[in-house]
Amino acid sequence: MKRNLLLLLIFVPTVIGLLSFVLQEVQRESLESKESKSPEIQNALRKIAENLDQATFTPIRVGWAFDYGFKSGWLLNKYEYIRSLLTFKSFQAMLEYPIYLSECHTNDELNLNSKYSFGHYNPKFVTLLHKSTLAVLREREFIKKTKPILEKYDILEFLKKHKDIYDITQKNPDEFERIKLNYIKGIQDETWPEGAYRNELPELLNSSDYWNWSETSYHFWIRRDIDSTKDIWVGIINDVLKAYDY
Repeated sequence: MKRNLLLLLIFVPTVIGLLSFVLQEVQRESLESKESKSPEIQNALRKIAENLDQATFTPIRVGWAFDYGFKSGWLLNKYEYIRSLLTFKSFQAMLEYPIYLSECHTNDELNLNSKYSFGHYNPKFVTLLHKSTLAVLREREFIKKTKPILEKYDILEFLKKHKDIYDITQKNPDEFERIKLNYIKGIQDETWPEGAYRNELPELLNSSDYWNWSETSYHFWIRRDIDSTKDIWVGIINDVLKAYDY
């Protein structure tokens, strides 16, 4: 009797573990099975990753000319390099629906001068981007070819740090919710001061280790929580880091 009970105690957790693993793989295969619907997006991702050496600083901000560098710059600065390889308008033209759902941006250009609104990503687009990313990441030769150049420009380190800030939002949900509600109220009442994102931060980020980059990342996750694409974006980042063993 005791022996049967012991075997049962060993067997049941093992089966549960195997079933959990199988379920995760089934869910991933279900996601990946539809990704071939956008070969244009997959080709665009390949083009960008394989040609980073040809990227040049192409400012989109009116009256802004300072370049932090492709390697050192953060979200917007990196985009101002990548857009030299593929413009927003060209990327949008690959889709039958808008990348953004808000009035802030159009299908032709990004509006970066709006003080009290921001671009709400279309979850349908971000989901397709995730599927397309998974398709490209399955190509071993692509991973081998692009890892050196991604490391050259600290793209993988950039994604890792971006994910670290996401983890901070998850570990401190009450603080994240408070700052998010302050932001929502500020833009709704049109009282959100210009540059306030630099001050509306958790205490943890007020240190030299996080200076001049974490505030942008933190408020990216706030906006992604508002537009309901946060989980998809962190899924993309996790899959990229895993594929490159980073």
